[in-house]
Amino acid sequence: MVPEQPRLIPELQFYAESFMRKAKLNINQPDIPVTIDRAFLGIDNSFIRLLFDEEWPMLYDHYTFLFTPVNRNYLPQDILMRLMLYPTTGTCLLCTSDSTGGNVFNLQEDDYTMLDELLKYKLTDSTSEYHLTIDYDSLTTDLSKLIYIYLDIKVNHSYQYYREGNPISKLGDILTNVYEVFVGEFIFEYISNLGT
Repeated sequence: MVPEQPRLIPELQFYAESFMRKAKLNINQPDIPVTIDRAFLGIDNSFIRLLFDEEWPMLYDHYTFLFTPVNRNYLPQDILMRLMLYPTTGTCLLCTSDSTGGNVFNLQEDDYTMLDELLKYKLTDSTSEYHLTIDYDSLTTDLSKLIYIYLDIKVNHSYQYYREGNPISKLGDILTNVYEVFVGEFIFEYISNLGT
């Protein structure tokens, strides 16, 4: 089945490929995405990087979430090859700080709330303390719940809201599907390290 509007978001593919190559949990199950050169990811402070990069730079005190299509004439060969799966309808989208970009992931208020919390956590240095004050049960989106679970492990060393075998993300929601794999891998590493 062909997606209604096939889109390639190199940044999501880059971060998914980066963590899946190092993954220890279900190492033989997920198909690892094709490598995308980091030089083509666009701006450095997108919310996708905030979600997946454990090395978020302290100098970025905000994130961007808007994406805009890129003219095919400016795409590198590896991206063009990926788009050839859908030669007439496929588009490549890059994160932008330009207000003409769109909210292609349909982020909701709870997503922004938890992305803001994630940013606060990542900007917390060793001399200050971060506290997770949001109520998990008040969250209404899959992404916001997954961010909460990630922060709950980091801050409170708890993964009580993650139920193995009961996926949070809905089938077909690529961003939350990939982020759930990332969070699952993080929980696996956390539990594995408890025994050492």
